[in-house]
Amino acid sequence: MSTTKREDLHSHLTKTDDPPRQGAVSSLDAPLKLWTHVFANQHGYLALFTARREGSAQRVVDPETTYYSWPEEARQAAGYALAESSKGREVYFCANLLTDKRRVKAAAAPVLALWADGDGARVPPHLPQPTAVVASSPGRDHFYWSLTQAVAPQKAEELNKRLAYAMGADKSGWDLGQLLRVPGTRNFKYPDHPVVTIKEIREKEMRDAS
Repeated sequence: MSTTKREDLHSHLTKTDDPPRQGAVSSLDAPLKLWTHVFANQHGYLALFTARREGSAQRVVDPETTYYSWPEEARQAAGYALAESSKGREVYFCANLLTDKRRVKAAAAPVLALWADGDGARVPPHLPQPTAVVASSPGRDHFYWSLTQAVAPQKAEELNKRLAYAMGADKSGWDLGQLLRVPGTRNFKYPDHPVVTIKEIREKEMRDAS
């Protein structure tokens, strides 16, 4: 798979003369930029999970999962994510594409980017450095490692686990079907509802996933 097409794909997905969807908290660029980096020109279903917080900040209610074809429905997915956030709902995406409209391991598509929920941890210098970093909340990041070639889902899960344990990240944030926050949406676990932001994206990909 040619990695030089990522910029072209992102440019194509974000090019529009239409205004952002009413109620969106930011432009479509933020989610599309990350998803293009993570999924590139693969094909599959992108799963978005939304829910509303109630009472305790840890409790979510009214969960809903929606599926979009990637990359054909990428802009619709981004618009939906931002609109749901503007309604006060948490928004997450499945870190791997799916071959069916089910967020289960059996439906996981080949993986082109590894991931880890840092949960406050940082990537030490002796480990491969992430190609994308997303601030999910103040002091907490999600990390992604873009690969030059897609790997089997089970292999990706094994590599995710090794990265998470090596860096001291969330030990429940590496599995297939993992939900991670969408850039441009808000994190309602905190009183000030910080916006999830992209801190860094670079196209220097990992050369060896063995």
